[in-house]
Amino acid sequence: MTPMMRQYMALKMMNEEHLLFYRMGDFYELFFDDAIKASKVLNLFLTKRGTYDGKDIPMCGVPAHSSNVYLLKLIKSGFSVAICEQLETPQEAKKRGYNALVRRDVTRIITPGTILEDELLESKNNNYLCSLYKWKDTYSIALTDLSVGEFKATSFSSFLDVEGFLAQINVAELLAPESLRNQIDKSINLTARPENMFDINRSGATISAIFNESVLTDNFSEAEIIAIGSLLEYIRYTQKDSLPFLSRPSRHINSNFMVMDKATRRNLEIEKSLSGERSGSLLGELDMTLTAAGSRLMCRYFSMPLIDPGAINARLDDIEFFIKNKEIRGVLRDLLSDFPDLERALQRSIGKLSSPYDLNIIRKGLETSTIIVQKIMLSGSEISDSIRSLIVQIAGFEIILKELKCALAPEECTKTKDSHYIRYGYSKQLDCLLDLLQNTDLRIEELQDKYRKITGVNNLKISKNNIIGYFVEVSSANSNKLKSDIFIHKQSLGNSIRYFTDELKNLENLILNNTDKVNAVKDSIFDNLKNGIIKYAMEIGLVAGIIAKLDVLSSMAQVAVTYKYIRPIVDHSGDFYIEEGRHPVVEVHANNVFVPNNCDMNEKSNLWLITGPNMAGKSTFLRQNALICLMAQAGSFVPATYAKIGAIDKLFCRIGAADNLHKNHSTFMVEMLESSNIVNNASNKSLIIMDEIGRGTSTNDGIAIATAIIEYIHDKIKARAFFATHYHELACIEERLERVSCHTMDIKEWDGEIVFLHKIKNGRAEKSYGVHVARLAGLPNSIIDRANELLELNK
Repeated sequence: MTPMMRQYMALKMMNEEHLLFYRMGDFYELFFDDAIKASKVLNLFLTKRGTYDGKDIPMCGVPAHSSNVYLLKLIKSGFSVAICEQLETPQEAKKRGYNALVRRDVTRIITPGTILEDELLESKNNNYLCSLYKWKDTYSIALTDLSVGEFKATSFSSFLDVEGFLAQINVAELLAPESLRNQIDKSINLTARPENMFDINRSGATISAIFNESVLTDNFSEAEIIAIGSLLEYIRYTQKDSLPFLSRPSRHINSNFMVMDKATRRNLEIEKSLSGERSGSLLGELDMTLTAAGSRLMCRYFSMPLIDPGAINARLDDIEFFIKNKEIRGVLRDLLSDFPDLERALQRSIGKLSSPYDLNIIRKGLETSTIIVQKIMLSGSEISDSIRSLIVQIAGFEIILKELKCALAPEECTKTKDSHYIRYGYSKQLDCLLDLLQNTDLRIEELQDKYRKITGVNNLKISKNNIIGYFVEVSSANSNKLKSDIFIHKQSLGNSIRYFTDELKNLENLILNNTDKVNAVKDSIFDNLKNGIIKYAMEIGLVAGIIAKLDVLSSMAQVAVTYKYIRPIVDHSGDFYIEEGRHPVVEVHANNVFVPNNCDMNEKSNLWLITGPNMAGKSTFLRQNALICLMAQAGSFVPATYAKIGAIDKLFCRIGAADNLHKNHSTFMVEMLESSNIVNNASNKSLIIMDEIGRGTSTNDGIAIATAIIEYIHDKIKARAFFATHYHELACIEERLERVSCHTMDIKEWDGEIVFLHKIKNGRAEKSYGVHVARLAGLPNSIIDRANELLELNK
């Protein structure tokens, strides 16, 4: 085995669980099983490089400059990738000896939760890495989004709450002890860690090393300390001690936000439709934000609605300001339409992935932020105290902004440092060195012309690569014309031969020395600019957050104006009163023919029993009321002509049926588990929506279970609830439970046909009209006729 392959094997042994991207010049190469696995995912041609143990060594590779495209495919396919870089150039290696091997080492491990590259991240979503630890009956979670530096911890008393929270934040990767592996949903990217990684002393030492010991006294429980420490240790392992900026851990206070379990989030299609697409979801239709950070913040608003009416109404006040001030809203949205992702660029600039591209994003972001302040303050409109308190914090960047504008040539600010991104005139020293470098390029061309005249080979060229430096290259057919002693053979390829000359070698040394000087000066300037940004990192991060908030508020105002939403009244009452409510997603696709509905629920009548046939609009009515409530408590205007909602603490929505094969749960079992979660966790401040409970078993069992659940909600929980059913026998409950009110979807029968009016009304359905729906579905007439015959026989 060659020295290079021995180096590879040593590095691979230390990173067995990851694919190893081994840098060789301009490519990342993969060998052995890594190459076989990667070639299948990336559709790469598998080659070979030498032999080992009598067998060919499989090999494939990807260009380093476009490696992110391939990394994304591998990460999405469930792989993690160890990036092995060259730590020196071949020329630097040769200074240690002619046959010295280029030093290489793993500089970073990329996993689903540790991605920092812009191209690998979804701009509209956070990318959360979490650590989960269980101590007695408490589950503690630490979470961070490395791309923005957010860091929080929280705890839950039940695993169902844990699942709801992980669904809420759409966790990208979860660390957990092996002992919890079987509890965690298979759809989550789980990184199971040994039990000894979750140790209080080990975690405390890690936290103290990265932050300081005062974090350990910030009222975090021992379990939260372990979750935080194990998460930090994993970050340090994947980033190889070159940590990105992380905010000091803070507590996520669950009691400030509405609780929604995993089933509720799925059924209400908040971020994704049931088919898994953003289109057709609540955010897919209502997200009119113009910035990436704004879209991420809006997602958090709707994923974590508020509970406190004071905080909700403060957000509604800000939206109302932008609704009333159309000119300010228009100016702001114009400026935000081209606003960069300042939040993530700042994070990369602080870390080892910093590039001229990110410095320029920060320049542009600060420049646009300053213009936003000026435009709003000089608009002539009366600025609300809340909005004023935000924009006055966007100030104090004159020094760093001036420096960035003077130093950077925006059109040259690429994601590598190879370009001439420093503006001409900023550094006299750099300008002089670059002038010399340009002249040496001219001398290469002159030398090439000289050799063409000497040899008579017009296609002779002088080229360069990172392995052997500069060389003279001609086709094999012309090699006999380079018999002069000045041309010394260097390398033979299939169709060409390479040479060097003493003159070319001397010129190469001159260029390399000059290039080293240019790079040294550029690196010095870059580091000074980067250090200036680090100095203002907290303030720039604050600006990024303020711009995101302004984007969300103005976006929600734009949504309200576009779709004619109204401001809801949110208070501490037990009311749920909606006039002319509409479904915010269905309405958009209904071509202005959506039928609105009223809902008048209060403490004296807070359990609606809804009957009616399929296709009549029950599910739409149920979901629209849940979504109107969610929107109102997210601080949004709502699709109605009037809305008064007593703030709810928990929202439960059990609509639809699905099995869970990997847990060996039938549809009925899943239904009962979700129902159990509702009745065991709901309070009198909750909103419960249940559809078709008991249909997965016999009619008698189903009616019995549904009746018992209704009675329990009415007598014990006393929550506001919508209960839809096809069991018409349940309607008699209205006569003995005082807060139950029966409602049905209105229909008209005309000449043997049924017309669904999609309107809710008081009363009870007499029939389910299932055969009529079957006819609409296209079942053959013979089946429909036979079904009607059987119905007549059973009357």
